[in-house]
Amino acid sequence: MIKKGGTYYKYDLFTLGLIFIEREFNLFQQISLDSDIGAFLHSNDFISINNIWNSSNSMSFVKKEDVKDHTNYFKEILKNNCENFLDIMLTLDLDKLKELSKSKLEDLSDNKIKDLYDTLIKNILLISNNIIYDDFKESKNLIEFKKGNETTLQFIKNIKSLIKNDSSYVSELKKTSLADSVMSYNEIENYYNSNHYFSIFNYSNYRFNHLTIIIGFCVLLRFSGLFTSKEDNYYIINDIPHCFKFVDLEKIKKREKNPKFINIFLYNLLENNDEYKDDIQTNWQHNIYKIMAKILLDIIKIIKKICNSSKLSTSQAKKKSPKSENSPKTQKTTKTETTPVKKTARQLAMEANKKNKLMI
Repeated sequence: MIKKGGTYYKYDLFTLGLIFIEREFNLFQQISLDSDIGAFLHSNDFISINNIWNSSNSMSFVKKEDVKDHTNYFKEILKNNCENFLDIMLTLDLDKLKELSKSKLEDLSDNKIKDLYDTLIKNILLISNNIIYDDFKESKNLIEFKKGNETTLQFIKNIKSLIKNDSSYVSELKKTSLADSVMSYNEIENYYNSNHYFSIFNYSNYRFNHLTIIIGFCVLLRFSGLFTSKEDNYYIINDIPHCFKFVDLEKIKKREKNPKFINIFLYNLLENNDEYKDDIQTNWQHNIYKIMAKILLDIIKIIKKICNSSKLSTSQAKKKSPKSENSPKTQKTTKTETTPVKKTARQLAMEANKKNKLMI
């Protein structure tokens, strides 16, 4: 089936985080998942080694040949929505984000913690809701990647059918059998809430869906191109979605530009630290919010710079345009008594002929 027209695409952060958590947890338990799930989580990978431009991705929605400059694809889609971005900049609570980015948990009351955490999530959603992807094919409709009550696999196959405009992908569900051991998001959340190591999620001002949204935001931007591999933020937003993994901290410290590394990996913090387990769990949670507040402030600066630069370029282009009202080529000279009317070459020639005849 050939796709007609074009489409805008938008990721729901909770859905993105939910699917990543499911995939991470099940793979950690050595449970195999359908390959389209991993492909979906990399469908907005524009800069990594396995980016969609140079690698095959069954869930990609934009083609290299349809984009003028694929190396700056993400910045181009931001420019397309700059008017909305500049409007929402006025509604962002930058002061509270700055306060959270520099805060110490012990200095905050419960009400203050809740207020700062909720502010972070609110501002993350304001930014992400205006990140709209374009396949640059005379886009007319919008597809939002937002999961409902269906299973993750059903959601993935339905989305694939929409992207490819081919309903046959839905029939793949009948051919796919998943083991009973595969755990859903709700089961994973219950596991974390009931498991002793993850009592952090019972913290009075913590909501598990907050972490899901934060992970979704990181997955949305980790390979977007907003940050380069020379910046700490690039690695941190790649690491946060993997925050439950056991990792080699020494390797991570070596790659960081900033030697003062903030640990976000819960398994590493808890190992051999049973005596301080409660403090570690609580501060680990706060570190996630604190780090994200700082990164969000950096993202806001980058988007502002992109949009202000785009606005300036557009303004300069209008001034240089020959159609501009102020352009010398298009200015009309008003005829007045003091302004002589310039005669054409033909008129001057005819007058010269008349004078010659009179002289004869």
